[in-house]
Amino acid sequence: MHLSSNVDATHSLDGINIRRREFIGATLKGAAASALLTGGAVGLTGCGSSEAHATPSLPSQGEFIFRGGYVLSMDPGVGDLANGDVHIKNGAIINIAPSISASSAEVIDANDCIVMPGFVDGHWHMMNALWRGLVNDKAGFTYFEVFGRLGPAYTPSDSYTGVKLALTEAINAGITTVHNWSNNNRSPAHADAELAAHTELGVRTRWSYGAPFGLSEIPWSDVPRVRQRWFAAGDRMMTLGIGATQVGLGSQTIQQTADQLSKARALGLPVSLHSLATQPDSPDSIRFLIDNNLLGSDLQLLHGISSEPYLAAIAAAGTSLAISPAVEPLTTILVPPVPAAMTAGLKLSIAVDTSALASADMFMNMRLVWASAHVRSDGSNLPSARQLLQIATIGGATAHGLQDVTGSLRPGKRADLIMVRKSDINMQLAQDIDPAWLLVSSGRPENVDTVMVDGRVLKRRGALTTVKVPEVMKAAKDALEGLRTRAGMPVLGKPAI
Repeated sequence: MHLSSNVDATHSLDGINIRRREFIGATLKGAAASALLTGGAVGLTGCGSSEAHATPSLPSQGEFIFRGGYVLSMDPGVGDLANGDVHIKNGAIINIAPSISASSAEVIDANDCIVMPGFVDGHWHMMNALWRGLVNDKAGFTYFEVFGRLGPAYTPSDSYTGVKLALTEAINAGITTVHNWSNNNRSPAHADAELAAHTELGVRTRWSYGAPFGLSEIPWSDVPRVRQRWFAAGDRMMTLGIGATQVGLGSQTIQQTADQLSKARALGLPVSLHSLATQPDSPDSIRFLIDNNLLGSDLQLLHGISSEPYLAAIAAAGTSLAISPAVEPLTTILVPPVPAAMTAGLKLSIAVDTSALASADMFMNMRLVWASAHVRSDGSNLPSARQLLQIATIGGATAHGLQDVTGSLRPGKRADLIMVRKSDINMQLAQDIDPAWLLVSSGRPENVDTVMVDGRVLKRRGALTTVKVPEVMKAAKDALEGLRTRAGMPVLGKPAI
């Protein structure tokens, strides 16, 4: 996520109160800007060629029947089946019924499991998954300080490794569609490396081309090349978008952000924009989007700080909002305005945002949305478990324009689904418990038995089928060590006793 420079609230870091405006300014003027301007790390040009990455073949789409599970379709026309079958063929959902016969299909036993659509991520800065555990609340190691130090030091290989690590975590957690808000592409080779990882792992993807951290302008000259090379198939597995730069980040002005939205729309590309205003009337407010007629159904807002006065206008324009319940309280002191947003009819999705600060766990995020709603609500408009699941599935698909492709189970849609075990130690005891509430209150990634994306089985019996996790973790560890060495980042001190 980004941080606006127009911020007056104080934020405590390791006992020191720092104005966030001063903090981001110091970050951009310090390590990040120094590396960017002096050429001490990889810049926008002169990065070297993209490294080759092996692309093993993904599992075949084939034909499958999920047999005898609780089918939680999230589709009003299909509803729930307490004991049902889901028939998959050539990547598509063929039928959902109490009993299906197909002698040519491989049967996946779904007894004592919930079969449901895979989770859809709202936005995620995937390359910085390498920083897990490194980012904390100590001075010098907060999220934006680490980004300022390590971001400019990334090679294309680091970008590939970070995105592959994030995608591995996504598959394991039952996230079948991700939105990679890609804001560290310091050369075309960096963009290619990230997209190679997406192609290799087979997760449905929206990839938004943004300006590298510390800079304000998107590499527009590279957008046509990326579009032709990686998105020409038009099969909806890979969707290209633009990550516009928020007003107030560095020297970014209202007009510059408006120009970015105009360029993206001229190319027919959806836009995603961080919204981190500190006050409803501050210069970086959503109000400037409204006043300049920049809202629209092709625009996704992230976080929506100080958005409450404008929720009805946002909803009326068809603009969606992605909230990051696990990350926002840590970096922006925000409790997501879920009850008010739901009352206004706003299209909501849940974002991982960054797994450097919180794990890619949609179960946890749904619980946090539910908890934050209690903080925000007078008790009259709390979201139900079904509504939380909608936000985490079809809500994300709608935000990305993929509601006809994924996000719910219905014949004709692509087969992006997960199977969650009810028999695990943290799950169901009483048989009359609502499965939706069970998932929200008790579910965890380790309960995800099977993950299928576009009809390909990427996780089965709790094990990933296309990724060797120890190899991914070793590559990620090596990449982080190299980054820290090149950036001159100090070693974390020993924890106090």
